[in-house]
Amino acid sequence: MKKLHIRVAQESDYEIICQLFEQGDQHHENILPKYFSTIPKARPLSDIMRYIEKADAEFFLAFKNDIPVGILNIKKSCLPALDFFRAQEFALIDSIIIDQKFRQQGIGNVLLKKAKEWSKNQKLQQLQLVVWSANQDAINFYTKNGFKTLSQKMLLEL
Repeated sequence: MKKLHIRVAQESDYEIICQLFEQGDQHHENILPKYFSTIPKARPLSDIMRYIEKADAEFFLAFKNDIPVGILNIKKSCLPALDFFRAQEFALIDSIIIDQKFRQQGIGNVLLKKAKEWSKNQKLQQLQLVVWSANQDAINFYTKNGFKTLSQKMLLEL
């Protein structure tokens, strides 16, 4: 049986993180080419470091037999109170990407468990994310793991 290990990312993991983001970006370009395009370097180092250096954000890497197979980045987020809207504080998953060759092996579940642990340690009671409607595999995964639709953004082409 292959061993799965999750750890917090470091600056030295930048190239690994970019390789996995490139797969995620390519997937989004494939399913929604009108909105996404792949870029030579998936993310600037400064974007990655915001998660690595801040106390209210984290970047997790998954390894299977020392091979990088997945990433998840998460941060504390909030919505301010408005006259008609209650203030909310929650954990927000910005990205979860599993290497295509390692999907359907439980890696996403382990990363999601780590995200839940992190959220509870931050004293947050909700975990939120945004998923594109064309990304049906991701929607199925999140639904299977208990996520429910909170709102929908709709589009009318003119």
